[in-house]
Amino acid sequence: MVAKPITILYGPDALTRHEKLRELKRQLGPDDTLAGNVTELDGRQLRLAELRDACRVLPFFGGRRMVVVYDLLKRFEPPKAGAGQPPKKSKSATDLEEWKGLAACAAEIPPTTTLVLVDDEVKDSPLLKILAPVAEVIAFPTPTRDRVKSWIKERVSRNGVGIADEAVNLIEEMAGADLWAISNEIDKLVSYCAGRDITAADVRLMVSHSREENIFALADAILEGRTNVAQRSFARIVQEGTEPLAVLAMVARQLRLTVRAKAIGTKTPLAEMAGRLGLAQWQAKKAVDMANRFTLARLKLVYEKLLDADLAMKTGRCHPDDLAVVCLIGDLGTGKILDKT
Repeated sequence: MVAKPITILYGPDALTRHEKLRELKRQLGPDDTLAGNVTELDGRQLRLAELRDACRVLPFFGGRRMVVVYDLLKRFEPPKAGAGQPPKKSKSATDLEEWKGLAACAAEIPPTTTLVLVDDEVKDSPLLKILAPVAEVIAFPTPTRDRVKSWIKERVSRNGVGIADEAVNLIEEMAGADLWAISNEIDKLVSYCAGRDITAADVRLMVSHSREENIFALADAILEGRTNVAQRSFARIVQEGTEPLAVLAMVARQLRLTVRAKAIGTKTPLAEMAGRLGLAQWQAKKAVDMANRFTLARLKLVYEKLLDADLAMKTGRCHPDDLAVVCLIGDLGTGKILDKT
């Protein structure tokens, strides 16, 4: 079976999506050749001609190369209309006419090049529908509670140890469907247990709401433009062992959940809200509280800035350390980004 020239990875499960991309990169060859054979682009402003040129570049050392484009599909999602208003015309409608040609261009991609499109949650992108026939499309939906529990067991078993069912249930209750956060907690538990099986007592001792509370505090401080508090909160989370990219993913997830809570309706019974968001009730309450305190416009604006920082690191505009996040926090703290209107 001939491999399709385009691979599409999309969905809100950021960790599994990230690991799949890393797996695809490893298929290119040794790590020391990846830097020259992987090109990463920001799809929000990209032109089709620029992408075609990037795909035509020959690989170094006679191997294979990959072109990764972030956030191209979401760029063409139609904007939502307000209640009682007619659907808004997308500002990207003209651009979409240009990008419809990508499906035809797929046949021009050299056999030595793989084009990978990476997006977060995509609900109604016309470009996704256009490309689906010529692409391998892999979705990464928010995992169900049963899937999270199975994933925890599988992740722990990779380290050659076991985990009690009660311990699995505790981790899932504390962290919800955030696999990136759960992965960090599992790493700490495996290190602490030093080769023995993980028990519920270990989870109670090592895993608490503190990391999640820190993420909420960081999101709060960023939304309110409290620069010093946000920078201290970010530094503390990184010092505790969470990678900057993971911090961005966690804060972005919290903002998405807050927007969803606002859309569902903040007067919805907490148990129902938790079920619809796939969260523990205490997490759902945090999302509702945040939804009540911030406008939808502000939540979306900060979310866009988080994407800017994330893409700055992924596409090489900023080294993948804490610099992009510190710059983001500094910008938000100026008060120019967060207009409280």
